[in-house]
Formats: sequence, structure tokens, C-alpha cells
Amino acid sequence: MISAESFTSINTVNWKGHPYYYKHHGDHMWARGINETMFHRFAHQPNNHVKPGMTMDSIGSHFDRTQTWWSNGGTEWFKYLARGSYLLQQGVPDADFLVHVGDVAPVRGNSSAKIPAGFGYDLVNSDVLLNRISVKDGWLVLPEGTRYKALYLTKTDYLNYNTLKRIQTLVADGATVIGNKPTSVIGYSEWANQAAFKQIADQLWPETPNNIKTYLKGQVSNYSLEETIAQLKLEPDLLIDKQPIEVFAKRRVAGNDLYFFHSEKPEFRQITVDIRDDGVNSNGMPEIWNNTDGTIEAVKEFRRSGNRISFDLDLEPYASRFIFIRRDNQPPEYNGKHSQLVKDIYLNTASTSNKSTQNTNNQTAITELTGAWNVEFDKKVGRPCKGSI
Repeated sequence: MISAESFTSINTVNWKGHPYYYKHHGDHMWARGINETMFHRFAHQPNNHVKPGMTMDSIGSHFDRTQTWWSNGGTEWFKYLARGSYLLQQGVPDADFLVHVGDVAPVRGNSSAKIPAGFGYDLVNSDVLLNRISVKDGWLVLPEGTRYKALYLTKTDYLNYNTLKRIQTLVADGATVIGNKPTSVIGYSEWANQAAFKQIADQLWPETPNNIKTYLKGQVSNYSLEETIAQLKLEPDLLIDKQPIEVFAKRRVAGNDLYFFHSEKPEFRQITVDIRDDGVNSNGMPEIWNNTDGTIEAVKEFRRSGNRISFDLDLEPYASRFIFIRRDNQPPEYNGKHSQLVKDIYLNTASTSNKSTQNTNNQTAITELTGAWNVEFDKKVGRPCKGSI
């Protein structure tokens, strides 16, 4: 579970924030790996006669029961967050690369690591390498079942001697390691191990640049990450319109795969989704899990090409989707209608018995709205009682 302070803002948002505005930012954080939301902030409103109420000065988004959207749009958005967070907490993360953050202090998240789009990755420190990682069938595996195809070393000028010894063991057991050859131990206290350190590095790493060396059951590459991907013929996990996407979440749930991605575009889109099917027999069946209403749809029209599944998908502005690749042969009740609703709204494909007209885009005009919009506001929130738009 990855929890984070969420929707923190300054007074440029103030009371103007609303669920649709926040949803897009929350979707992006889900795709980055967050799966539990901690709102920043929720202020107590002890005075029932003052609205919109108290704040925390200019800091934090105003999530309060006194907001005008709290009991309508807010309720549905909170359900959306609850469903999505629940889904992203199922199973275990599934990514291609385990990125080592190095041993040189200060050790912190290596956000500068450049991972090609379409490939997932997690960061790891030496404590996990020493105490929690093992190798099974060529995968780097954690005790809970999370697995990775390769270990990517990004800071190899200096490493602790025990870190390099552990890398040697992992490679001997079948792991793939990518990165430059380590140069030296860290600090005076480890200098006595420098000769042994160099000997291990010489055993593991190729003698010439841009090469891959086999060591017992595993291999070590000193190519760049991009070139190693090409040499090992690794395929991007997720493509949209034939382009690998940078930010997406993936979970492995009892042998099935769950993907989450979102659209950065403020307009309707028709896209092609292309997913790598890592199943044993590449026999996954795609489904759409709608966390807007908790329903599931079968993707009836999809294509297979080798170990890849592709299908067409309609997206509303700033849309997000959960895609489930099912391999357990236990299909649920397919009762979702969200995809048809998107078509009805943005492509006007809904059938109607009324007389209709066709516009220049061959779309059906279902109903024409004319005249002014008359709106009434709640007096208690201090707005004009009525307005005409």
C-alpha cells in the first residue's frame, strides 16, 4: 500500500476546486503508483451558521462538508476514489525493472533514472537486495510475489562490498543485471575489500563496452538500458495508438493482470490500446472495469498478434480506464454500460424513435435544447437566489 498526501494546493485554487478538477490530478497519481489518498486537507466546521466556513489559511484544497458540491458530486467522486484505490491495492505490483538507488549517501529516490516509455519500474535500496530479493526462473522476486525482469544499476562508481557480493549471488542464480561496471568500495572502512571487490566486478562485467556477459545462470549487460532492451528483445508493456506510454499502473492479481491509465487530453478521443500478454499461453481476455459505477464490461472485439492484445476504445475528456486481462476462466457478470454511454454522448449513436436529423459529421441529433437556463441557488450559501443563463 502506497499512501500520499493528496490534492495539496495553494490559494490559486481556494474554494474554486471541485471533483472534476481534482479527478484528473488524482488519476495521474494513481498511474504513478499511489493507491491510498490522504486528503490535504479537511477542516472541522464547528459553526453550522457560517458557510463556506473555516480554512487552513491558503494551504490545502478545501474538502469540507460546507462545500456546495459535498453532497452531490462529492459523494460520487469519493466512491470513485474508494473503488479505484481498492482495485490498485489488489494483488502485487508488476513491473519490468528494479532500479537500484545506489549506496552513496544521501540515499534517496532516484527520480532522475530514465526508463523508456512503456516499461514499468520500482526503486530498490541495498537492504532489500541483501535481505528480501531472490531469483526464480530468471525473475527477481520478493517474498510477497512481486517480480522483475532485470536489476538496473544507475549509480555504480561506488558500492558497498556486500552489495556487490549480493549482486554476484543474484546473477549466479539467474538474474539479469544492467549497468556500468562498479569501480570502488565506499570509504576507508571497506578499503581492505577493494581487491576482492575488483575481482567480483571483473568476473561479472564484460571486458569490452556494449556487451552482454553470461555468468553461471544469469547475465550482465553494460549496454545502455535502451540498447539492452533491444538486445534482449523486450517489448513495451502498454501502447496507445502505437506509442508506448510513460505513466501507467499494473498489478498482478492471481495470475491475471490489471492495468490503469488515464488521458491527459481535455477532449473526446478514439484510441487503440495494445497490451503485452505475459500469460503462459498468451490467452488473456480483456475486460473494462468501470470504477465510476462498479460494473464490468467484456471487450467483445479485440485482436491477437503473437503475445499482444489490441482493441479500440472511446475515451471521454480526461478519461481513465482500468483494463483487466483475465486468464482464470472465471468471467463475472458483464453488466457495464459506460462504453456505450460514452458513444451515446460523444458519437450520438443512441437509438431513438423520434424524428432525427443528421449533421455534417453523420451524427444523430437526439434532442435540441433551446432557450435560457433558469438556475436557483441556495440562500444559505450567500449567492443570488435566481439567475438566468
